[in-house]
Amino acid sequence: MDKNDLQVVFLTKKELREYLQSPQDHRTYPLPFSLNKAQWLLDKPGLDENDLLAVMAVSRGELLSFAHLVPDFLSSPNQDTGTKIYWIVQWWAAPSVKSTVVSTYVFSEALRLSNNMALTKAYEENADTFYKKQPFTVIGTMDRHTIFIGAAKDMVNQKLHLPKWLSPITSWVESISMKYYNAINSSRINTLTKDLDLRYMNQLDGEAWNFIQPYIQSDLAAKSLAQINWQLDPRQYVSKPWNHGKMDGSKIKGFAERIGIVNFLVYRNGKSIGFISFHYIHSTAYMKYCIANDADMPMVCACLYKNLYKLNISYMFTDNQTLAEHFTKTLSVFYHYRQTKKSMAHNTLHKELQVSQLAEQDGHFI
Repeated sequence: MDKNDLQVVFLTKKELREYLQSPQDHRTYPLPFSLNKAQWLLDKPGLDENDLLAVMAVSRGELLSFAHLVPDFLSSPNQDTGTKIYWIVQWWAAPSVKSTVVSTYVFSEALRLSNNMALTKAYEENADTFYKKQPFTVIGTMDRHTIFIGAAKDMVNQKLHLPKWLSPITSWVESISMKYYNAINSSRINTLTKDLDLRYMNQLDGEAWNFIQPYIQSDLAAKSLAQINWQLDPRQYVSKPWNHGKMDGSKIKGFAERIGIVNFLVYRNGKSIGFISFHYIHSTAYMKYCIANDADMPMVCACLYKNLYKLNISYMFTDNQTLAEHFTKTLSVFYHYRQTKKSMAHNTLHKELQVSQLAEQDGHFI
């Protein structure tokens, strides 16, 4: 880090648009998200020109730390008059500045520029000490469920610190284990799905919106058809099979060698009974929406399982307690791991959150 060249960038919608319109050789700093994510952010309904999207510390063209924010509105009868909030969806610092004040300064500036109307969802455990010193209050404690439908090779490699040359073996173990559990589950899945039809979509239509709307009335953040369609827009994800050494996937979101989103309605006898949306990277799925009543949830879980298996996805993350319970009770899985996560809001915002509850789809912008 060059202290004499340290630059703090405040990225608003206006600055982001100007950045994307400028020639690449005129850009003096990198973005904390891929260009397709950047264009997607500009299209968010209700986004104002001066809404803050990121605070970045940059030195000699290198990103040292950033806080990435996404503006939203609290649920209210009229979204236009609802309270504007800012999700801190990612806060990152390079190893070279973790022992300095740079990352703390970036975070403080993000709070100041968002008028302290900030909240964070399921922050990492290693940030617990930091948040205890800040004017933040816990607004929700939830279980983050990791459900394995096979022995995920990346988890095996990570936990056992295996050398790369063993990767073909762990890939084979993953494939065999998934086939084994699929064979165990096949009879149950066929029974649950025999009367079902699926309709895949990139965007919700009126029928899908009419089914979903009653289930999201108590969400903390306001939802509309336009908001959800923006949230599910596949343009935010770009497959990048080559040149992956040029960008750091640990901090720059929106690209991977295998990446996408799957959305579908589940029908039984011509009637909608469930809606599923999940985003996947490589062999990992991240649930965005799982909507169904309790009676229909086992059938919806069976449909979800079939989609995960067909895409060679070996495990998924979900904060949806109902989904996790039904999925693991209805079907056999390789492993089910739970981890407690906390969500926090700045004390300035906390008094506005008394009558709302945090849903899985709230603040989900990866």
